[in-house]
Amino acid sequence: MEKDITDLVDVRQRNNKHALHYLQRFKEVRNQCYTLTLSEVELVSIATRGLIPAIREKIGFDCPNLAALARKLSSIET
Repeated sequence: MEKDITDLVDVRQRNNKHALHYLQRFKEVRNQCYTLTLSEVELVSIATRGLIPAIREKIGFDCPNLAALARKLSSIET
């Protein structure tokens, strides 16, 4: 079943889960949005909004793509 923008925006990090697990779930939903066309910057923005506030504050807004966001999250959580 195809997902849409509302499904993508609804993906949230759970308080007891690692941010990288959240990002993986986000990417899985994104891969099911077959007709959705978003830039990497838009995807990062949506993904960042789904993070818990404590993590979101630590990463800032300087990630140009999801891979950079994953690296930043990895460095924060280790």
